[in-house]
Formats: sequence, structure tokens, C-alpha cells
Amino acid sequence: MAAAGGLGLVAFAGWLLLDLGGPAANSVSAALGGIAFSVFATGCAFFATMRVRGRQRAAWTCLTVGLASYAVGDVLWTYLNLAGYGSSPAVMLADVSYLVFPVSICAAALISPEGAGTRSGLRLVLDGMIIATSTFIILWSLVLRDLFAGSASSTMKFALSVAYPFTDLVVVAIALMVVTKGINGFRLPLRLFAAGIVILAAANAMYVYLAANDRETTDLVRLGWASGMYLAGLAALSSEPRPAPLAQPRTLSKLSLWLPYLPLPFAVALGVRELWPQIGYTGPVLGAGLLLVFTALLRQFLLLDENRTLRVTVADIALRDPVTDLANRALFNDRLTHAMQFRARNAVPVAVLLADIDDFKLVNDSLGHPVGDLLLRAVGDRIQGRLPLVAAGAPGDDQKQDTHHGQQSNGSSPHAHLSTIPTR
Repeated sequence: MAAAGGLGLVAFAGWLLLDLGGPAANSVSAALGGIAFSVFATGCAFFATMRVRGRQRAAWTCLTVGLASYAVGDVLWTYLNLAGYGSSPAVMLADVSYLVFPVSICAAALISPEGAGTRSGLRLVLDGMIIATSTFIILWSLVLRDLFAGSASSTMKFALSVAYPFTDLVVVAIALMVVTKGINGFRLPLRLFAAGIVILAAANAMYVYLAANDRETTDLVRLGWASGMYLAGLAALSSEPRPAPLAQPRTLSKLSLWLPYLPLPFAVALGVRELWPQIGYTGPVLGAGLLLVFTALLRQFLLLDENRTLRVTVADIALRDPVTDLANRALFNDRLTHAMQFRARNAVPVAVLLADIDDFKLVNDSLGHPVGDLLLRAVGDRIQGRLPLVAAGAPGDDQKQDTHHGQQSNGSSPHAHLSTIPTR
């Protein structure tokens, strides 16, 4: 399927660039070829949805919906233009169908297996929106304001025209960030899809420029649309079912932390310059500025919540055994100190229960240390389930014992002690 699509793309490029059919025939064949490649990408995405499982399937389902909407937009746009309704308000239906595609990319990034979690995907989308919004304000102040001046006949049409460059910036930023943070097993599909997104965005930028200057769409733009769709389909075909990555904390570099905010000072400076003298169309700058502020605040709230969760997780890890999940000696001593202080103030009796597991070495030697760890966890869970106690894997001071495996340095028969104290 990939080879057939590649041959079709080569034939399509040759037909357009060599002008084999003449202007009228090329216009029709270019429109039909665009539909064919968007349908090709949709079919490949649907095929990937059937092959993969879990978060991969959910991500490709979102992309399939977006690509299908893009294909519907191609059909509507082609029909309206060939039927002579290219300037009618009905063309906005095709624009809306096209804009579903970038929304589906954002949804796929939220649930992509690359991030190993929805929170990681949300951070990725917010970073992409911060970069895109800042870049949009800069480009609007330098280029787009003059390009769009007087080009829209209605507010709705103007909003749809501005939405194209903005959504292109968003998806390109997200795609590039996903590629740089990709993990083994997912890099090839991500790189292919990101390359297709970049080519589509470049073709859309050329189309917006030509449309704003009342110029005809060139064959290079049509070829860019077809190439982007082909690469999206190729990414879907290269996607294989793989286990979801473990949600392990990553050490983020300083560049990855500050990269989303690098264009922010320039965007603020140019945005203020744009709004202060009330030059031209200030609506897009004001709207993008408000979105930028909201996104940056949401990103900071997410970061604060992640830091709080990380502190709680690290504190819990420091006080519990990583294998059995029982309280370690530090937590045991802390709770015992608290109980003794409570006893001194309220004259409440305190008891420490020492429970030995006989023949624990036999369990380790015959069934293996993992089974021994499960036994320790099961005993601790049973005690905690019966009484409001804190169970701790705490060997006696005279025994140099590893709580994980019950090994003693003196070679004597080991016993795993579960020391418990009341908590109030």
C-alpha cells in the first residue's frame, strides 16, 4: 500500500509539473488527486486503528476522524469550485471541515502513548499552544496584518482565514515537540507524521498568501497537500502495536522548560506596539494575547500540581519499602515516637507487636525471593486490614537482615518481623 501510494504521488507530481493535460484538465486532476490522497491517509489511519491497542488505538482514532473530516473538506471544496460556487458562503463548510483536522491532532497528542499519561499530553499541548500563540502575534505584527487587511468580506470569513495560520502553528509546534521527546518504538511514525504536518503547513501558508493577493493556487501548493497526506498515511502504515511506556518521571532539560517561553517577550512587546496605537486589525492580537495569558497560567497551575504530586510521591517512597510497600524503619520510628508522645500526654498504653514468619528462608529458597516479597506484603496487608495499625518490615537489631529477601549475614535462620504500632 505504501509503494502504491508512492507511485501515485510520483505520477501525480509528474502530471502537474509537466503540464501534460493542459490548464483545465490539470485543475480537475489536481482537485481529484488531492481527494485521493486525503482518502488514502484516512484509510491508512483506519488500518492503524485496527492494528494497535490501548492508547495507540485512541490516538489513531482521533487522527482518523480528523483525516476523514479533511477528506470531506476536499470533496466540498472541489465540488463548489468546479460547480462555480467558489465564492459562495457554502465554502465555509469546507473550511470548518479542514479545521477539524488540527483539533484531532491536539486530541491525539493528549492521549498519545509517547507521554505515558494524559497529564503529560496536556503539558505538551499547552506548550505547543504557548509557542504557536506567541509566534502568531509576532507574525501578525510583522507580516499577517498587512496581508489580511481588507481581504475578508465578513467577520466569519475573516476568522476562518486567520484560523488557518494559527492552527498550522499549533500543530507544527506540537509535532516538533513530540518528535524531540519521542521514545523508542514510536519515533518513525512520529517523524513521518510530523514531516507531513510541516509540509501541509507550508502549503497552507503559500495558499493563504496567494489567496490574499487574489492569485491562483499553484501546482506546488497542490503537490504539498498531496505529499503531506501521503506522509500521514505512511506514518499510519508504519505504526505497530507496542506496549505502552511506563509512566516514569523524566529529568527535563533547562531548554525544554524554557523553550515554550522564548518567543513570549517578543510577542508581548510587539503585541503592545500593535494595540497601543490602534493600528489595523487589533482583534486577532487581542484574542491571541488573552489565549496566551490563559494558556500560560494553566501551564503554571499544571506545573504546580505536578510538583506537589512529585513531592508526595518522593516522600512516600522515602518512607516505604519499594518491594513490599511496607513502612520502613524511618516511618516506624516516627510513628513510634508519635505514639510515645501521645502516651505521655494522655496516659494511653502503647503496644508493639512482633510477628515472626517461621521457615521464611524455606519460602525464599524453594519458591524464590519474589514469592517471599509477596508473602511479606500479604501478611502486612492482612494485619493492616484487621487493625488500624502501621505495618513495617523491621528486622531485629541483632539481625543484619535484608527486608526484601530475608537474607542474614550470620547465616542463621532468618525471620521476617512485622512491627506494628497504633496510630491515632
